[in-house]
Amino acid sequence: MKNMLFGLQRSDKVSQKWKNVDTCSFESFFIDLSTLTKQLTKDEMKICLDSVKYVLDTLNLKFAKSWNKKRLGELLMSLCNKTPEELKPEVSVRRRRHKNPEKLITLCKRAVNNLPKVVMNAVIAEDEMPERIQNWRQSFPFSPITRVADERLCWFSCPEYNTRTLAYLFSFLDVHHLITNCRIKVCKDGIPERKISKDAWIYVARSNLTKLKVAHVVDLIDKQSDSIAKETFSKEVEETMRLKFPSEAYFCQLIRDFYEAEDEPGLSAFERTTRRLALREWLLTDVNFCKFPPYGMYINGIPNVMFQGFMTNIERRIQLFPYVKCGSYCPRALGSLEAENLFGQFQDLDPKGTGVIKAEEVPQALEIACQLLKTRLQPQRPFHMTLSKQKVYPTNELIAESEVEYSTIYLYPQKVEQITLKNHMFDMKRRAKRKAQRKLVTISAPDDAARGARGVRQHFREDQSKLLADRRANMEFDQI
Repeated sequence: MKNMLFGLQRSDKVSQKWKNVDTCSFESFFIDLSTLTKQLTKDEMKICLDSVKYVLDTLNLKFAKSWNKKRLGELLMSLCNKTPEELKPEVSVRRRRHKNPEKLITLCKRAVNNLPKVVMNAVIAEDEMPERIQNWRQSFPFSPITRVADERLCWFSCPEYNTRTLAYLFSFLDVHHLITNCRIKVCKDGIPERKISKDAWIYVARSNLTKLKVAHVVDLIDKQSDSIAKETFSKEVEETMRLKFPSEAYFCQLIRDFYEAEDEPGLSAFERTTRRLALREWLLTDVNFCKFPPYGMYINGIPNVMFQGFMTNIERRIQLFPYVKCGSYCPRALGSLEAENLFGQFQDLDPKGTGVIKAEEVPQALEIACQLLKTRLQPQRPFHMTLSKQKVYPTNELIAESEVEYSTIYLYPQKVEQITLKNHMFDMKRRAKRKAQRKLVTISAPDDAARGARGVRQHFREDQSKLLADRRANMEFDQI
């Protein structure tokens, strides 16, 4: 009793009334259980039991703080009113409930429902991918493994099949656009995942040992310039950065070889294909298209559009060989830049004056352009002036309609197992003597006139293309 009272008096968790209570008064609380539960709170009972914990350990008695007040009071009454022989530890017997195990299908459903959606999508995609690949390969015009230039290729893409013309469309991005976009990427951000740093080109520009200047790299002046893009990956730039930046120098070599394979005359078809495959091998390094989730906007740091642009350009040019009747073609003739130049110059000869014509208008428009050029080249051409609707002067009748005649039916090959490379006239060594003239890559000196300068009042000139649609319709945005 004394130990219990002493424990209550020393505790800060209970009321201060216990400091004025003597031992006789405290013993009177243990007359019966109802009196004890009225005089002591549950926390005070716990303090009393903690004070005689050594006695409980000796008698092998235990209590839990989660017990209710009545159960704690019974234990205190037993300690105070019974002898040690009468006190026996309670043996708690728990009733064991026999549960039937759940069905395996229930457990599996529960486990699957707890998986994240990303994991579920990856599992489903891995399960469906083999069947999708098999269906894709069945409609592929080439065998799954095709021999090209002493190598065995597993194709990344398939040419589009036009059901209307029953022919394959070998469409791809132009090489000039690819190299300019690649220049912007490496000079602006680099490709850290492939150890390609923009610092390599900044180092070359600041060294002032090549034609590449800081304005080309840092300011990215004239982003669509083909000449600046060629200089960015030139031989001089590669040699300058080789000691400090070997991976960037090797990348310059790959891009330059790829560009020369599509634009340089005098290279054999085998050499062109070898250069294309070297860049293709670098692009596919550490790339796994069978893992999920799939790649998004970037593939190992390379933008998805640029990656697919290079891959489709390389593969379409190789796949085109068996689909050409003569077995060879001019690599420079494939691309959008030539067509852009044609229609850019055709604007002066177009009767409409726009240079934009429909496909059905091409024969007639070219006929008119040929007549205009023929007239311009005549040194003693007469000058006619039409004053009436009646035709007085001799004129050449234009071709109203053009019909295409097919002499023979060409059967497209199917399931090509090997692609034979054949040289074109453009690939002959004697053709290498004539090279295209490109613009020079120079930056104007501070004292020279700056190229590409705009007028002083350019900012204030009328340009209605900058007006939004609601302003041009004389409406407010809230009224739409």
